[in-house]
Amino acid sequence: MDHYYLLQEDRLCIKINTEKNPEVSTREYSKTLLNTELLLKLKRPKSIRQGKVVTIAIIEDYLQTDSSGLVNVEKTVKVLNKCKKIRVEVVPIG
Repeated sequence: MDHYYLLQEDRLCIKINTEKNPEVSTREYSKTLLNTELLLKLKRPKSIRQGKVVTIAIIEDYLQTDSSGLVNVEKTVKVLNKCKKIRVEVVPIG
């Protein structure tokens, strides 16, 4: 099961394609993902809707800034690299 990342406005959304993974519960996947221990501030979306592509978690503070408010690219890349380490194993439905 693979999820992917998509920048939407000021959030980094973690999404899953349900057509490619019909055997997996998006709610269970989201719950498992939110329990990862990578020191990322993952949040559950307001609602997990059904559809071809579903947002299962959000990282709102992925952009790291310095004291003057400018984006610190090096620190932001470190956060994004932590995201790459996320691995989720969920038991299929049924």
